[in-house]
Amino acid sequence: MLHATIELARRIERAEIDFCALAGAQGTYGRVASLDVGGGRALFSRAGSPLNKVLGLGLQGPVSDSELDRLEAFYACRYSLAQGFC
Repeated sequence: MLHATIELARRIERAEIDFCALAGAQGTYGRVASLDVGGGRALFSRAGSPLNKVLGLGLQGPVSDSELDRLEAFYACRYSLAQGFC
């Protein structure tokens, strides 16, 4: 019987982060932006990509206001450049 634990959740999230980073690199010449923040990782491939996401946020503990500010800035910069990278 499988028991859900925080460690299992962390492993699942880490696997999805790695998968999304690899998948996002396909067709973008390996340019996937990422930001380690709040115990997780934010990914950005290109505008509109379903692989643009934040995974694992808060699984290592509380997320500070400054980390949330960094996360917001990470995405705001990329979307404001209309498919460009910072």
